[in-house]
Amino acid sequence: MLFTTTALLALDNILLGQGDRSGLLPCDVLALFVDEAHELEPTQADLAAHGLSLSTMTADVNQLAKISVSPSLKDLKQQIRQLREVLSPFADQDRLPPSVAEREKHAGWLAALGVMKLIVHSIELVGRSVKRLKANERQNHSMRSLRACQAVMKRVLTGNESSLRGVVLHSPVKGYISLTFGPASVNRHLIARWAVTPAAMFLSGSLFHMTSAGVSARFAAASLGALDRMSQTRPLHPQWLTSSPVLLQPAASTMHRFMPPSGDVTTTALEFWLENVAAVIRHAAKDAAGGMLVLMTGYERLSILERKILEGAGRALLDRVIDQSPFTGVGYCANEFRRMAKAGERPIWLATGPAWVGVDLSDRNVELAEDDRLLTDLVIPAVPFGLNRSTTHSDRLRRMGFVAEIMTTQQRLRQGIGRLVRREGLQHRRIWLLDGRLVNPATVQRFADLRVVAQQYLNQKRIDDVTLAKWVRGV
Repeated sequence: MLFTTTALLALDNILLGQGDRSGLLPCDVLALFVDEAHELEPTQADLAAHGLSLSTMTADVNQLAKISVSPSLKDLKQQIRQLREVLSPFADQDRLPPSVAEREKHAGWLAALGVMKLIVHSIELVGRSVKRLKANERQNHSMRSLRACQAVMKRVLTGNESSLRGVVLHSPVKGYISLTFGPASVNRHLIARWAVTPAAMFLSGSLFHMTSAGVSARFAAASLGALDRMSQTRPLHPQWLTSSPVLLQPAASTMHRFMPPSGDVTTTALEFWLENVAAVIRHAAKDAAGGMLVLMTGYERLSILERKILEGAGRALLDRVIDQSPFTGVGYCANEFRRMAKAGERPIWLATGPAWVGVDLSDRNVELAEDDRLLTDLVIPAVPFGLNRSTTHSDRLRRMGFVAEIMTTQQRLRQGIGRLVRREGLQHRRIWLLDGRLVNPATVQRFADLRVVAQQYLNQKRIDDVTLAKWVRGV
């Protein structure tokens, strides 16, 4: 019987699917226990995927321009700009290659392939040029990054792997374009695993999908290629998970102030929404018993929220804020959070990405749970729609529609809320679930499976317009 991580198992699955039995697992497995099993399919998909960011490619070219005046660099920069222009008509989450029936997009994709051929050639010339120069580590990293993009484009251009699919991605605010290419399904890797594994147990606090009628693991089992062998146990959710924290949401009179912008997001709409979120955070920070974790759905929104918080608080909160960036990472921020908490500073971590699922901010150094003040407040300004950008999820959206997004969003939301209460006996815990869509009467049916997550909590309060007005004024 073997307990293993999802990453190690996913790597071994790839070798198994290729018929290579040297493998990574240390023994012949009779029974396999997979902890954090909700991460297995996304991890398998990530390992099979290849991505490239046009803004990152431009930054790498600019870095290499500091040591080289090669004409190929100028050509490459122009070609990246041309590729961005060709891909601009594609919407966020558009699938690649487009159907022949979509004539304009199909023509645009053929044009993009033509530009990719030019980029592949230019990167080759740039690589030869840089090799003869004295590049520092940052510039060598940029060259390796461009080589990786070149390899992805070569793979796309060959078109030998029929299962390879692509997704066009736009960043929410600035519209930066990136591409991800990968399989429509990783079932072939997972089914190969179950074919040689007599028994497997999937363990996770959010593997079941919750509805008002009950819970089901069918969606998870189908994603893991195990539907025909599925046996569902009764979910174990002790009452202290939902009885110890206080859940705060907007009232009907304030829900419009907490509606996250969607569609063609304007700066004005973002500023209005995040100004109200910032007012709540500033108020919560005044009397929080310990640290605060704010889970955002992107770095651009995180940056605007940080500015809004500090604009209304002056220097009062400046030294307490930890702003996660793509360069600092979750591990660094978690260590900084613990350091500040130990110094009695009640940190406020503005987080995103892996912080939704991979952070444990409980204080195991205190014997009594009631003395744990490391993390006492969790703020979720918006439910995590759109965070799963994999090609496998894109294929599920094509087949299942919005229900696939609801299912993956509920799972991520429950994982995020799970950052707060990690053991029995905790006190002074508050969940600030601020998304106005969850209390809007017009979206009762559309978001029913997300509302059911909040309905479990026994202690609930509402933020009405009088209370919010005081908080905005700093009262």
